[in-house]
Amino acid sequence: LTDAEVEHFTRDGYVATARPVLSAAQLEQLRRDVDALLDQEHPHPKIDLLHELHYNEAAGSDQVLFHSLGHWRCAPSFHDLLYLDAVCLPASQLLHGRPVRFWHDQAFVKPGHDGAGVQWHQDYSYWDRTGPMAHLTV
Repeated sequence: LTDAEVEHFTRDGYVATARPVLSAAQLEQLRRDVDALLDQEHPHPKIDLLHELHYNEAAGSDQVLFHSLGHWRCAPSFHDLLYLDAVCLPASQLLHGRPVRFWHDQAFVKPGHDGAGVQWHQDYSYWDRTGPMAHLTV
């Protein structure tokens, strides 16, 4: 990240960059692996390794909201994100050189223009493991 991007994060609490983090091939593999997790007719062979799985948190409505945690245990594409320089190095910069430690992965998947909403909430009560607060969502 540039010095200006790090300053923006420190001031505003977020940063966006135009530089790609994933290659087209990496992104396509992640899409295939997400689709495999979503397939209820042919369950993923490692689906039981997920920490949490909800095929539809919007049950009872005509909307869909898939939610799960623990993908890194199911597919190399998710696992490899944890060690990708394009993720870890900027994260370390934003933490001002502190070590980067993986807490968990989480996915909300919903169809475009038709998915259920995720209610506004704060996750900090779950993430009180460091002091002073040094958490990032990537």
